Amino acid sequence: MAAPASPPARVSIWTDSYRPTSHQRRFHGSAARYRAIVAGRRAGKTLASAADLVARAYLDYARKQHRAVVTDRSRTRRPALHYWIVAPTYKLLAEPLRCLHDVTSPALIDEWRADSNPPHVWLRGGILIEGWGAEHPERLVSVGLDGVWLDEAAAMKQDVWLGRLRPTLTERRGWAIFSTTPQGENWFHEHVWKACETAHDDHAGFHWTTADNTAVPGIVEEVARARRDLPQKYFRREYEASFEAFIGQIFDMFEPTRHVLVGPRPSPGRYRSVVAGVDWGYVDPGAVVIVGITGDGRFDVLAEEYAPRRPTPAWVEVYRRIKAEWRVRVYYCDPSRPDMLTELRRAASGVDADNDVLGGLQAVATLFHTGRLRIHESCTHLLRTLRSYRWREHPQHGTVEEPAPGQEDHLIDALRYALYAETRPATLRAL
Repeated sequence: MAAPASPPARVSIWTDSYRPTSHQRRFHGSAARYRAIVAGRRAGKTLASAADLVARAYLDYARKQHRAVVTDRSRTRRPALHYWIVAPTYKLLAEPLRCLHDVTSPALIDEWRADSNPPHVWLRGGILIEGWGAEHPERLVSVGLDGVWLDEAAAMKQDVWLGRLRPTLTERRGWAIFSTTPQGENWFHEHVWKACETAHDDHAGFHWTTADNTAVPGIVEEVARARRDLPQKYFRREYEASFEAFIGQIFDMFEPTRHVLVGPRPSPGRYRSVVAGVDWGYVDPGAVVIVGITGDGRFDVLAEEYAPRRPTPAWVEVYRRIKAEWRVRVYYCDPSRPDMLTELRRAASGVDADNDVLGGLQAVATLFHTGRLRIHESCTHLLRTLRSYRWREHPQHGTVEEPAPGQEDHLIDALRYALYAETRPATLRAL
């Protein structure tokens, strides 16, 4: 097997389409070993990180003068330099890989295999970049890396960085890039961002907002719309990249006078569609919420079903009755029990829900904020738990953006399953 080609002389590392903003240039100019970008959505943090990964790889190539090795026996190509891109899940690798493709000069790409497992890219000079999901930190095992990029790092478990990835950089004194929107004062704030703020131990931090990304046409108008449509705490996190803790009630925007539907329950015929959310239970209560969807995209929670210690055959009869009574189009179900989903499908139409807790809670909060969600007064259990549902408070790190453990949350889970599915774009619902 022939040795890999060296990088062509005097070729730009980046494509002409990448024109870094002043904030991105400041990030590229840092030589710190550990660098973190904390920025809002569409602020250009992922694109900047992808561009920097390529640039830093070729700086390493020039400094270390490595050459790729080909073993004669196995004919396996060994990288001269080895890098990882790690995302919170395998599916979420798509965006950092797309950005890497968009910013890398085509003259530098030897092989692009986004469909392989793991997805990987060979750059001229024997530089290997692989992509990994962080769902299972124990699988992130490598003999040694020259660098790693953690995209949406704050959404990962602490062990991904501290227990798995940081040790892989020791042998080669590799570097790390963190790009993320904050998620409260969690491990990332404690172990990475605080060090960046003080430039401790060769760390450097860079912060900018969505509005700072002047490369995106119409960004000012988009930010103004988001400020109007999102609850303030979600706007500050996602567009201003604020670590501001989520304190106290999760649904503090809920107002009984605005969000409770009083009087006789409307019939299903008044709605464009009726769906239901399901949270399984036996010792813990099982829960079902029935949601009517209007033609103009409003949501009314019409009824609830809530009971502990109800055996599966009895629940199947409940699903069958609800489907007939409310003309339920589909049940969105807790994905943790495929056996229960099989039972439900015998009586009605059921699918696995997306169990993105924070995404689901934000969908519910946004509908409350914009006045598009009402709950019928007969749903007494759901109304009670909405008022008491709280964020977790960590004894060392302060508040953390996740619900406190041990709460009565079954109906809220069922609600977010249904609303998150129905408010996502149609192309994403099928994933």
